[in-house]
Amino acid sequence: MRTTRNAIIWGILPAVILIGATMPSCRAHRPKPTVQVNGATIQVEVADTKEKREIGLGGRGSLPEGQGMLFVFDKAMPLNFHMRDCYFPIDIAFLDADKKIINMWSMAVEEDPAHPIRHYLSDRDAKYALETVAGAWQRIGAAPGMTVQFANVPERAPAPTSRP
Repeated sequence: MRTTRNAIIWGILPAVILIGATMPSCRAHRPKPTVQVNGATIQVEVADTKEKREIGLGGRGSLPEGQGMLFVFDKAMPLNFHMRDCYFPIDIAFLDADKKIINMWSMAVEEDPAHPIRHYLSDRDAKYALETVAGAWQRIGAAPGMTVQFANVPERAPAPTSRP
């Protein structure tokens, strides 16, 4: 009887641990991704898939001070951003593979947000783009050539998942 009970406990215990690890309350304790620019910390959402990068900050009405979105690409390449469905001005910085700021832009809301006409380009190959509230770069004194530190941020975009 004791052997059967132990087998049941040891059979169920791993499943309980696995389920508990995927519960939202456990995920809430994971450190949030942040970046540091010139001593200022910005909490970021990571856009590391094609779908997340296409949506970006689109559809939102605002972004709190001290928050942003970090776009992560598989490799460094010329980047071209626009303000589709974005209803508040933002700042963007393009970073190279070494996380140094290449160039920065202040991005204004488009006259027709559904059909943007302005494009914001990296001056050379970039692996990351960092968007935050308008005026943030000026307030924190960020400038091209500065290195951005990452914490709890994936170093590369995840591999695409195959679908059956």
